[in-house]
Amino acid sequence: WGYYVFKCKVLLRDSTFLDKNIKVLLDIVGMWQELRLKNREQNQFLGDMFEFFLDNGVKQSEGQFFTPIPITRFICMALPLKEMIRDKSELPRVLDFACGAGHFLTELAIQTKSFIEDYRQIEPFEFYKNIYGIEKESRLSKVAKVSAFMYGQEGINILPHDALDDIPDIKLESFDVLVANPPFAVEDFLETLSEEQREKYELFNTISAPGNKNIQCFFIERAKQLLAPNGVAGIIVPSSVLSNSDNTHIATREILLKYFDIVSIVELGGNTFSKTGTNTVVLFLRRKSQRPEPAEQYQNRVLDFFENWEDELKSGGGMYLDIDVVRKYCEHIEISFEDYQSLFLGCPSEQLLEYELFKEYRADFEKSTEIVNLKKRKSFDDSASDDQEIELNKRFLEYLQVIEKDKLYYFILAFNNPQKVLVVKSPTDNKKQKQFLGYEWSNAKGNEGLKYLSGSHVTPLFDPDKRDNPGKINYWIQQNFNGNGENFNSQNLSEYITHVSLVDLLDFSRKDFNKAFSLTPKKDIKIQTKWELVKLCEIAEIIAGQSPKSANYNEMGNGMPFYQGKKDFGDSYLETPTVWTTKITKESLKNDILMSVRAPVGDVNINPFDKVCIGRGLAAIRSNNKSIQKYLFEFIDQNKYLFKGNQGTTFESISTNDLREIKISLPPLEVQQQIVDECEAIDQSIIKAKEAIEQAGNEIEDKVNTTIQEINKTEKIGSLCSVNSGGTPSRNNAEYWVNGTIPWLKSEVCKEGNVYKANEYITEEGLKKSNAKFFEAETTLIALVGATKGKTAYLTFKATTNQNIAGILSQDKSVIINHFIFYICRGMYQSLIQDLSAYDMLNLTQIKNIKIPVPPLTIQEKLVSEVEKLEQEISKNQKIVDEAPNLKQQVMKKYL
Repeated sequence: WGYYVFKCKVLLRDSTFLDKNIKVLLDIVGMWQELRLKNREQNQFLGDMFEFFLDNGVKQSEGQFFTPIPITRFICMALPLKEMIRDKSELPRVLDFACGAGHFLTELAIQTKSFIEDYRQIEPFEFYKNIYGIEKESRLSKVAKVSAFMYGQEGINILPHDALDDIPDIKLESFDVLVANPPFAVEDFLETLSEEQREKYELFNTISAPGNKNIQCFFIERAKQLLAPNGVAGIIVPSSVLSNSDNTHIATREILLKYFDIVSIVELGGNTFSKTGTNTVVLFLRRKSQRPEPAEQYQNRVLDFFENWEDELKSGGGMYLDIDVVRKYCEHIEISFEDYQSLFLGCPSEQLLEYELFKEYRADFEKSTEIVNLKKRKSFDDSASDDQEIELNKRFLEYLQVIEKDKLYYFILAFNNPQKVLVVKSPTDNKKQKQFLGYEWSNAKGNEGLKYLSGSHVTPLFDPDKRDNPGKINYWIQQNFNGNGENFNSQNLSEYITHVSLVDLLDFSRKDFNKAFSLTPKKDIKIQTKWELVKLCEIAEIIAGQSPKSANYNEMGNGMPFYQGKKDFGDSYLETPTVWTTKITKESLKNDILMSVRAPVGDVNINPFDKVCIGRGLAAIRSNNKSIQKYLFEFIDQNKYLFKGNQGTTFESISTNDLREIKISLPPLEVQQQIVDECEAIDQSIIKAKEAIEQAGNEIEDKVNTTIQEINKTEKIGSLCSVNSGGTPSRNNAEYWVNGTIPWLKSEVCKEGNVYKANEYITEEGLKKSNAKFFEAETTLIALVGATKGKTAYLTFKATTNQNIAGILSQDKSVIINHFIFYICRGMYQSLIQDLSAYDMLNLTQIKNIKIPVPPLTIQEKLVSEVEKLEQEISKNQKIVDEAPNLKQQVMKKYL
């Protein structure tokens, strides 16, 4: 043991990393005397130990975030490694060009071991010589060497270099498998490259300022340079790569479309990494095999269409037979093939120019600086009107053809993607997202780091023991590499997976085509209306929020109220701000509509203050016409589906540009006013209903408190009732919860008052293998822990619960009735928890010792009867509140 510790120490001798943790290592060694440190088998201990060292000993900076082992395992399990080893004539070459501590390399070596033995009949270490890792950070490159050594994979090559630079041992187009989590948002990363090396990147031409931080984009181009034809890749990148509209990101997406087959895109949520909440995606790619690149041929074909259309049409596309792809493009953008041909022929027809898209082209053309300046020229103004029209038409044709050549070219590239794209989306709900990943991060002192949820098999991403498990997502990504990914529906994975044509992930219907990928395929949403459809930007100013620097924030009421997003909204008002700012970036004025532009997108409110500062989570919508402003608020509030972001990330958002382009129905002002008047009448009914609910609630509280105070006779609950806690159904076996029939409740139900239904059900088999206990109908439930601690609910059916609930049931209804117990316990909520901290929990002894009044049955029955009538009043008025959105929808339907 001392030797191996010394070996690690020597390898890291110029770093303080292991110095800080050597005592921890020695302690671990003492605990695991029977464990070999050097091991050729997968070992969770080694992974956990390295995770601990990395998390505590190496500062993660400059966009470096170590990939959690479950994610490295999933990515490697999703690649077609068996086929790469079985079918290639030579041993495949593997690369991680941002290898960090070497997780991907050791994981891939482990996963290929059996395939090497089965199909190559050689020792795996011979294959390890073909595995390369590049790491610029010298400390991490040494950690990667230690990691390979500890796994018995000494043949793996770790190169301490900048992966974007030329490296003698790294040849272009020489790697068959590439796995990586490259850094992102690194300042001045290009400064370390020579001018000659920078010029080798297409992306370098997109940079206007020297401080470009988009290193992740350059790593994608580097993958294009290093992967061999038919080479496969699994690369983690920020989801902004798919949607950002700056020139570098657009050019990056062009590289993806030109040089790669897009096999799968997997969206990972903000809980994936421990040190950053950045939303990421995994791009599963295959380098196109043809040489010369098919992108060159497609570009030439588009030029042929625009220069020799009549000949192309007669020959059906000549030797390429590709005229049908133009028809497909026309179908996709919903324009007649016959009308579109006039653009090829250099004389756009009137019918073509009447399409909405081409009207937008015309409007943009007329507003362009070039045309505005042209019309100001004296020479143009002095020319004959016919000559002016000829010149403008000539320029408009050139303008149209440039745009449509670009669109048609990228449509052909996307259309020829060999398979549909397997899109995997992480749940947006925080708890479900952790279940999707199969782990969570803990910051609890002494228990820091990655924690698996109920065993390592819980995630739908992969089965750690069986890479070919058809019930897991990784299997279907493997299948999609082989063109067989469409049958995932048979495995109940449709909650996460869609199988969609690449052309449907791109929006060709927009005049501004920036090749953004939407992981939610565009749906054809059309507003059914008899009135004119206008873009939001035509009737209102859209103001994007911009958060000040955090140094300007304060909670002392200094400066201007700062609102960041939906979390600042009450039911129908802005909450009192908790944050103020001394510096204003973007401001909203009184009566502006404030819209949430990050999840949940489309929620709106009215700014009641003279002026507030708004952050990135909000946009202000401001019309000069007060009547239109009120109508806009009602329209947006009732048609949120129109305003959903389409970028497909977990962190759903909509850009200001997209917001401006959304079309809304604009009836005459008098119709708008009728809509507003009827919606305001509904709002008044909501206000009255809520007042009635509050009044009835106060009456119930008064009646219960009066009973508690006036009845002298009290008894401990434990002497009157049975008091039991729930059981703990096991969640290690997901099948226990499939098609379950027995209602199972958790403590959250105690927020609901009366419990009429369960949201989850356990099977008979699952119940038998757990410690679950039944509670009878009429049981009063009390939550023992968490945010609902002390809250009560009245059970109206027989059910089983988790251990965080206690159940109280009368032992003699001639002494005390169950509904009376419920109302009394509910009224005693504050006294139940007043001496408990947020971390304390209630226990059965405390509940048994609670003293409650025991009046005669007539008084109990009277209280229950009166409270039930008031609760009926509450239910009646709550129904008014709940039905209000539907009533407003009916108003919209009636007038629009």
